Amino acid sequence: MELKAWTSDPLVKPVDDGLLGRLDDGSFALLRPVKPGDKIRIEEGLSSLSPQSIYYRFGRQLRRLTDRDLIYLTEVDQDQHIAWGAVDPEDPAETGLGIARMIRESRDSQRAEVALTVIDSYHGLGLGTLLLATMHALARQREVTTLRACVMRENYAVVSWFQRLGARTIENDCQVILEWDLVDSTCCTDSARRLLELSRRIQRLHSVGRQERR
Repeated sequence: MELKAWTSDPLVKPVDDGLLGRLDDGSFALLRPVKPGDKIRIEEGLSSLSPQSIYYRFGRQLRRLTDRDLIYLTEVDQDQHIAWGAVDPEDPAETGLGIARMIRESRDSQRAEVALTVIDSYHGLGLGTLLLATMHALARQREVTTLRACVMRENYAVVSWFQRLGARTIENDCQVILEWDLVDSTCCTDSARRLLELSRRIQRLHSVGRQERR
């Protein structure tokens, strides 16, 4: 994949069945739907997470994922259970960098739970924003109006991030439940504006990509 010539806007562009995004340090990430063949990438991704990141994502320490876990995380229908991963496009093995998923309460539900993980070495580069903007774009395409995130109480950075995006906070034991209204949000923070602009770009590009493949 030729990347060196692409150094100016847009921040994201369509490629194959996914999107190529430029991160804050100038590196690239390929975002695409998760497939059953991504099991090994998810296993390797777990080993790239610090104990703290594992706890924040799973609520407990975890050394390995079971076969059942891997089936659940990768064999998804991309309708009720939507999952996209981020990989290194310059690595022939496409090393996993992060993953985001959105699970609707039912097939036609307008509510969904969202979760995302970025490996520690890619924290602070804007990859989480790209992944969440992708989920936001896919939610809007499917007429999902509310996203809910369950975040460990100690994960102050992510709780604060969702709050800056306009999410309403509901505390529940050791977790903080954040509900994000995608339709009536009036949040005007820099974080919200950036993510919503990315979501709009992704919606347009993803639609174009689907039309080109027909």
